[in-house]
Amino acid sequence: MLQAGSLLFHWGFLLVVVGHIMVLLIPAGQYNSLGITPEGYHVIAFYGGAASGLISVGGLVVLLARRLISPRIKATSGVDDYFTLAILLVVMGMGLANTLGYTLLIGTYDYRFTVGVWVKSLFYLKPDIALMASAPLSYQVHVALGLLFFAVLPFTRLVHIFSLPLPYLWRRYVIYRSVEVRSSAKKNSVVRESRVASKESSRIITSSHSVKPHGDTWSGLNPIASKDKKLSVD
Repeated sequence: MLQAGSLLFHWGFLLVVVGHIMVLLIPAGQYNSLGITPEGYHVIAFYGGAASGLISVGGLVVLLARRLISPRIKATSGVDDYFTLAILLVVMGMGLANTLGYTLLIGTYDYRFTVGVWVKSLFYLKPDIALMASAPLSYQVHVALGLLFFAVLPFTRLVHIFSLPLPYLWRRYVIYRSVEVRSSAKKNSVVRESRVASKESSRIITSSHSVKPHGDTWSGLNPIASKDKKLSVD
């Protein structure tokens, strides 16, 4: 579950980030200069956003299910882990709902001239509240949850997204052993130790049987018997 969920979520999340950069930070005039009409842009945004959203949400659901089902992962999970996964699921779910639900049920909404301009105004520290006020409620909720996610991000395990894992390209492979393999190896080790102990016990018993306690054999080993014999001789 970890491999499937991790691959789906990370690749889907990367596509979602690229899509948001293309939507919110690149001016609409740049697409017009490339010959991409507004209709063509919305077709690309609809299918690209739907595909990346479904991939990321599907991977996130798998990772959340793994954390709830696996006793080992569940024992090491805290409230912050579940909160992070929950808010990610809600934010991505709202974005997917806007891409699919709003477009299919209500119609196309060109957020580049409202939400997109408002996002760019944040970088100038002059946010235009009127732009967000004119956006549909579902888009406002999506943006508000997104800001909440960025606020708690430094205090969660997702802070690793700010690292640049270049050594990953040339590091050695990490070998993982499954629980079944470790259990089987431990069982085989116990069996081998039991066989060795059994052979050792058999050897000791055989050696003791080969000694015949007759004559003065035991008297030489028993101090009391040796003393009595000496007294009798005297």
